[in-house]
Amino acid sequence: MEYYVGQPVLSTMTDDKTYVQEFGPKKGEPVVRGIVTEVHKWGSLHVWWENCDRPMYCRSGDLKYAD
Repeated sequence: MEYYVGQPVLSTMTDDKTYVQEFGPKKGEPVVRGIVTEVHKWGSLHVWWENCDRPMYCRSGDLKYAD
């Protein structure tokens, strides 16, 4: 799959590996939506996840297209 900066993505990580929301009324719930902020040619990405205060590294296999 091809990804680009600014693309909305969804997490496909299992519950034991997924990031969790850190703040707000959904604190502790899985983070499932994000925006790609960097794409690296070796198949890794940085994604800014909703309700997290920082971007996080992801493997392309841990993501799917949001639309």
